[in-house]
Amino acid sequence: MADYAKKRGLSVAVVEAELVGSECSYWACMPSKALLRSGHALAAAKRLDCAAQAVTGDLYAAHVLARGNSFTSDWKDDGQVSWLESAGMNLIRGPRRDHRRKDD
Repeated sequence: MADYAKKRGLSVAVVEAELVGSECSYWACMPSKALLRSGHALAAAKRLDCAAQAVTGDLYAAHVLARGNSFTSDWKDDGQVSWLESAGMNLIRGPRRDHRRKDD
């Protein structure tokens, strides 16, 4: 949405309490899919004739976890911050505050 607004000439500020990219990029979607994919790939290879014969071991948990971490850039958002800056967007770090009146 921020990119969409910026491309249409609006000024954009992204408010982020934690890492730019939020939950999906660092704790939910991306790392969980990376963790699951290793098991799915191994299971698929074991079901495939000719490949199944070559599969002799199991997954190494440390390697699977390292792969998941690589999808999060080891919980560093430098790349996302650089992208915001290059796109001319402002980054404000900290929690959002609701400034609406209580009777709204």
